[in-house]
Amino acid sequence: MIEPAKIVNSIIKARLGSINLLLRSYGTDLADYATAVVPRRGDEFEQLLEDIVVDIITQLRAADTSSDESFRRYLFESAVRTLRARHRRLLEAPAVEPKDNESYTLDEVLAELQITEGDLAQMVSEGTLRAFRENNTTRFRPQDVKVHSKRARMGLECISAREREVLALYFRFGFDSGLIAHWFGTPQASVEELIESAAGALLSRGIIKESFA
Repeated sequence: MIEPAKIVNSIIKARLGSINLLLRSYGTDLADYATAVVPRRGDEFEQLLEDIVVDIITQLRAADTSSDESFRRYLFESAVRTLRARHRRLLEAPAVEPKDNESYTLDEVLAELQITEGDLAQMVSEGTLRAFRENNTTRFRPQDVKVHSKRARMGLECISAREREVLALYFRFGFDSGLIAHWFGTPQASVEELIESAAGALLSRGIIKESFA
């Protein structure tokens, strides 16, 4: 990985390809953070990620580049601030309880799994999704859809965007609850309670298989 100081210096001096250096080193993590808030890829996800990157670049002179870890802290603190300043509506997105469908239509499956009709046809041919006819309409068994929904990470929508964000920061990216609380501007105890309740909700729904306690 390229040293953070070299990346920042290159961007500040507007060298050709300098933004790509940043994205190659840290773009995946930033995209994963945005995905935690907006699991379904689309315009809202793209705009959030774009604004996060723009704000990071705009404020680069304030970054601590003494180590990779200090630079990661800058990146994620900036991302947290961007979310709250520009996209608070996304952060307030509530949990979405899964539909208790008796069966799914073709369009419902495509929307739930975020796949193409070609992908769906392949899954049916492989037997991973079972189709049947009902009232002259092709339907799909809910058990199959729910399994693949979890694999596609849509199951995480059973907790709120705020809960998904804090779990990503804590478990996926490894930041401690005290630092997250500082970024959020809330007491550390509140962050720890949010982590515990969100992880418990995923455990109770079978999205995760074991407790992180």
